[in-house]
Amino acid sequence: MLRFQKLEVGGYKSWGWPAITIDLNSGGVNQIAGDNASGKTNLIECFYWVLTGKQIKGLKVDKVINWRHRKKGAFGATELLSNGDHYRIERYRGHPRHQNALLLFKDGVPEAEDRPQEELDRLIGLAPDELLASIVFSAEDFKNIIEMPVDKRRNFMERMFGVDRFDAILPPGTGAILAVAASRPTGVAGNDGSISVKRQMQVNLTADHRVIYGADGAAFLKDLAELIETRPESLAL
Repeated sequence: MLRFQKLEVGGYKSWGWPAITIDLNSGGVNQIAGDNASGKTNLIECFYWVLTGKQIKGLKVDKVINWRHRKKGAFGATELLSNGDHYRIERYRGHPRHQNALLLFKDGVPEAEDRPQEELDRLIGLAPDELLASIVFSAEDFKNIIEMPVDKRRNFMERMFGVDRFDAILPPGTGAILAVAASRPTGVAGNDGSISVKRQMQVNLTADHRVIYGADGAAFLKDLAELIETRPESLAL
């Protein structure tokens, strides 16, 4: 799972120099609020540019440089945690020292200097459309996530949310609701004493006991687990 720590922006579109730093280490979803034309969208676009080198609106990359600070160029950086490692990504455009460089650091040491974008794509693990959906989470983008192909949606949820367990709240007038979390590689002990790595996921059932007897709910979970483990194709019938 990726945990973004901060975003740095300098000379990018409406944002000039000196660079500003935005704390992203909230432990949850970060919301950007402000008046119209205050630069909110440009912050989001800078974040996307740092990670992909592309523009959300399809503009030429040179257009990212703030015209008042053209000699200083544009700069964006972000830091993130992944599997205990600390990464820093810096991207430049028209910079007097770094030109149009992409710099990737892992625990303070330069990483993949000959192919930084390839390594960055591997680290993020999302296609550009999936990454964009994770950054811009408006009502329309939520609709786009729902309409993603199943494999893309699963990858998006696992990479960006990393939810491996949660309890669903029972809506009024509903007898039961099932919470299905992401699958994770897990060490599993076999009946013969062997140990192997298999993908496991946790499924939690929330039920109204005035409607559904607890033992019936437990039997349902047992049957569901058996179907997933032995006959997953039957769930698509």
